[in-house]
Amino acid sequence: MFIRMLGISFLLVWISACGATRPQAPVKKVLTGYNINWSFLPPLNDAIINASVSLKPRLIRYPGGTIAKHWNWEDGTSDYPHKRTPHPLGDLLWLKRASGADVIFVLNMIHRSLENQLQMLRTAENMGIPVKYIEMGNEHYLGKGNNVDDSGKHQDNVVAFPTGREYALQVNHWANAIRREFPQAKIGISMFARLSRNQRQKNWNRLIMKNIDKSLFDAYVYHVYIHPDPNMVRDWKGVSTIIKQRTEVLEAAMVQDNSKQKWITEYGVHGKNEGDTLLLTRPLADYTESIASISLPQVLYTKSRRTFFSLLQAPKADRLSALGEIFKSRITKTE
Repeated sequence: MFIRMLGISFLLVWISACGATRPQAPVKKVLTGYNINWSFLPPLNDAIINASVSLKPRLIRYPGGTIAKHWNWEDGTSDYPHKRTPHPLGDLLWLKRASGADVIFVLNMIHRSLENQLQMLRTAENMGIPVKYIEMGNEHYLGKGNNVDDSGKHQDNVVAFPTGREYALQVNHWANAIRREFPQAKIGISMFARLSRNQRQKNWNRLIMKNIDKSLFDAYVYHVYIHPDPNMVRDWKGVSTIIKQRTEVLEAAMVQDNSKQKWITEYGVHGKNEGDTLLLTRPLADYTESIASISLPQVLYTKSRRTFFSLLQAPKADRLSALGEIFKSRITKTE
């Protein structure tokens, strides 16, 4: 009951308790759905489709986040040398038709050519998947950094984009070509959502803004994760403090530009246990939906040791997890 009440009342409590920070008015018809690392999903079947559709997504992400820069769309596999189930565009079409959701395509800007990625978009549209939303890669600021979201395994990002300048210049080139073929598509660019002492990450957003052609994109893309202290105080004050600390950092890092949309295509709580994850997810979702035009929790499915982070229950992915039930209960908020 406490968790359920928390989601309903959080914004009002936060406004009164936290003073200076104020979430903006909710964006009408915010696009909610979910991020999917398609390389994790088991082979699709009716049960998986039905469970996914029960969340009534308005937007689904393909092929996911970091996996995008290793994605081989022709056969729906990752370049990583491990065995995972292929999920080509036909699987995306199956879920798209069953759910009625639109798709946000995340491009492989490092290990594939512009022509290769344009061909992916052309193929999708010819199959019946309209190209409406595009992300120019995913978290390319990672690598050679010391922030908590950096696994240290992203040196290809550093080689391709030593700074935000090189990323911006490639976006200019790619987005210009995409605009010619898909003029109605909205394009989002990957921005750093934290503060950092690392010079590459510290200057990432600034150098993008200095070098990018603002006419070629529509939205700033941010990712928001919370890593709560396992000794957190589990009451109103403790929860609001954790949310406030993270969102203040996000707001300090954001580009102040109301001419573009804000997309939060990944957010989540990396709690050490299910209870803390469930407790903090609802108010974090309230926050992201109040400031963004797109708000997608991470992740639809994972079979990692922290399976409670998944919206679908491992290992079969044929029913909702406790976290998935939270998002199912939120459906009426954005319909």
